[in-house]
Amino acid sequence: MRRLGGMVAVVALLVGCGGGGSSGGDADNSAEKFSGEQRAEAQVVEDFSDAAGREDWATICDELFTPQAADQKKGLLSDSCDAALADELEDNHDMNLTVTKVTNLGDTHTVTSKDDEGNNQSFEVVQDGGTWRIDAYGGTFGAD
Repeated sequence: MRRLGGMVAVVALLVGCGGGGSSGGDADNSAEKFSGEQRAEAQVVEDFSDAAGREDWATICDELFTPQAADQKKGLLSDSCDAALADELEDNHDMNLTVTKVTNLGDTHTVTSKDDEGNNQSFEVVQDGGTWRIDAYGGTFGAD
């Protein structure tokens, strides 16, 4: 019984500190400011920020982007989404994005964020198989 009580305390501590979430180590998960679907939409941008910080381009391309967005990253200079992202974000992969707003206007769902340098970004997100994914993004991503 004593052991069970200790395990409950550890689980409560982890939940209270944000442990077990999908933010991947971001100490200030800004998606937690939102609720319901807006939180899920904000979380995909948090996950993008965390994966970019780890230079985990495959996760971004395979899990966070829609298939169309991943295909669009391929271009004349890169033969894969991973390589294109590595080139695009090599100087600013540690951007630590903070979601500031989630806007849902009909079919358009936009997540707005700001990086540590005060630059703004905008992410178009769509549901793909019940999961929110990034379909397009833009804005300024500041260098480290």
